[in-house]
Amino acid sequence: MTTVPAAAAESSSRRFDPTALLVGVGMLVLGAAAGTLWAFTTPVATVEVTGDGVAFSAAQTARLFGGVAVFGLIAAGLGLLIGVLVWVLLTKARGPAGVLFAVVGAASSSGIAMQVGESIAAARFPGIDAHTVGTYRMTGGLWLTDAALAGLPTPWLLLTCAPGMAALVYFIGTAGASDTADDEPESSDPATAP
Repeated sequence: MTTVPAAAAESSSRRFDPTALLVGVGMLVLGAAAGTLWAFTTPVATVEVTGDGVAFSAAQTARLFGGVAVFGLIAAGLGLLIGVLVWVLLTKARGPAGVLFAVVGAASSSGIAMQVGESIAAARFPGIDAHTVGTYRMTGGLWLTDAALAGLPTPWLLLTCAPGMAALVYFIGTAGASDTADDEPESSDPATAP
């Protein structure tokens, strides 16, 4: 009988697992898809440029904010999907490394979604020329340049939606897994099993 030395067995268990790489690439692709979805589903505001300047009605301003809200919902869905994917596909990385992977991946995906979404929206609806009278259509921006939290600028505020949801889903998976572990018998010996 041939035995494998302990060092060789340990190194073979540390072989590269492409699952994490595939999940990471999948998260980035999901981010691009989420940005594309936002660009085509976001509310579009109509803006009038007159000789007196740019005019926004209250309803059109609400549409601009609606675009931010739509992205928040899409990002929450993105985080939910990423949390489930990481929990289900990366079973060997469960624990702090798994939740960190989910949160960082969701933040990266969300950033890609914001950039792709704004780029597609800018291509669909070119900017407003404040010197040319006319009617223009535009979407709200996702990088919230005027947002502040306790006086600190927070243009990245929408980046927190997907990672927050991914962490929540991962923690729910952890809680569910520990609940089911308590229900299993401690011994597999039929003589001692209840």
